[in-house]
Amino acid sequence: EPGTTYIAQADNPACQADDRRIQGLRMRTAGIWFDMLGTDAKRIYLENPGVSMKQSEPMPDILFEDRLALTVDGLRIELLAAVGETTDCCVVWLPDHRVALVSNLFGPLFPHFPNVNTIRGDRYRFVEPQLATNRMVRELRPEMLITGRYEPIVGAELIEASLARLHDAVVHVHDRALEGFNAGVDVWTLMREIELPPHLRVGQGYGKVSWAVRTFWEEYVGWFKLESTTELYPDSAPAALAELLAITGTDAALERAEAALARGDAVLAIRLGEAIASVAPEDERLRTLMVAAHRHLLDNGGDVSFWENGWLRTEITRWGGEPSA
Repeated sequence: EPGTTYIAQADNPACQADDRRIQGLRMRTAGIWFDMLGTDAKRIYLENPGVSMKQSEPMPDILFEDRLALTVDGLRIELLAAVGETTDCCVVWLPDHRVALVSNLFGPLFPHFPNVNTIRGDRYRFVEPQLATNRMVRELRPEMLITGRYEPIVGAELIEASLARLHDAVVHVHDRALEGFNAGVDVWTLMREIELPPHLRVGQGYGKVSWAVRTFWEEYVGWFKLESTTELYPDSAPAALAELLAITGTDAALERAEAALARGDAVLAIRLGEAIASVAPEDERLRTLMVAAHRHLLDNGGDVSFWENGWLRTEITRWGGEPSA
């Protein structure tokens, strides 16, 4: 609107530049989780003829570094720089009312474990700045926390308890992961074994503990897991397994994959199925296996995480199944 001043945190231009760099990738992957057919946008357009269908790219009029104090029509407002899912987050603090507007600073589901690396594709979300942001918000002692979704959280004690548990849950996973890395435990074992104790239990509908463990490895150490020479080269594991299939035949491999699924090891079944797909992608027995294996994962906890749920359902469809079945 005319006369509007757009104020943003100083990291905003850098984050917007990152988004532009991988826009093509984002457009290809986003449809797995979001309405890329524009169903909602088309409805809005029909209800509001003349509205532009192009997403705007607003440029901030004012950038602030750490803190900016304003008074608008007598209302005192403080803007506080923060780090959450991006490094250009901002907390809007109303000191006279003790209200903190944080939007999705702590993720869209509060207080769920943070998504320190989104599988749709983004930079890693380093945990220590996020923990510092958690402590900063708690130091404000807000009496109302307004997140990006659902009802406000009301009550200083409830807000403190929620943020403290979230903070300590992340610290627990982070520290146990580092202990394991330094002790020489492989990342796959740590992904399986590290869990939240009952007193630190938070939801995992957005971020997952096991995924965080893997992200912590890559944040600190990088992508090389020091397990295989093949990690250093552009090699595909299914392609190598396909060489073995030339000896064993696909029927024997399918039998092993089906047996793995029958005993509940859907991931091994999918691994074998991917190798078979490299030589016989249209095999009906294979496609039945892959649908069943992905559905097994979905029905056994894979529907809890928004991201895991979306991926599994998309794969079920890709292999010819009905995700809602």
